Amino acid sequence: PFQALSATLPPHVLAVLKHELNIPPNYIEVRLSTNRPNITYCTVPIVGGQREFRNLNCLIPPQFHPPMEIPKTLVFHDCKQDATNATIYTDARLPKQLQSQGIVKHSTVTCQPSTSNKLTRIFQTQAVYYDSNIVLRAV
Repeated sequence: PFQALSATLPPHVLAVLKHELNIPPNYIEVRLSTNRPNITYCTVPIVGGQREFRNLNCLIPPQFHPPMEIPKTLVFHDCKQDATNATIYTDARLPKQLQSQGIVKHSTVTCQPSTSNKLTRIFQTQAVYYDSNIVLRAV
């Protein structure tokens, strides 16, 4: 037994995938929603381009200071370098004493069994986490 997971395969790509993986016609397909009560999906219009990191200013409130809290946030980017640059930019928006403390973190998450546990640990320890195209904000 094996599983193939995807959230966004168009029908023609799915057909090729089934053929290439020799998935039998009597396979079991499970479709579940990713909607969860503790997740809010957010789309923010991009001004000036994807590498214009001021578009991420909404993640850290202006004049941020403790005991204010930053909502747990997961940001995906199309490439590792953009994620690295966005991390540096966002971390610099924190007060000096909070910069480079792991509040904002760039980490590469791979699609392996440990990913779920890694994301859980990240959400327990970091406020803003960058990886690779949509913003997920835990409420």
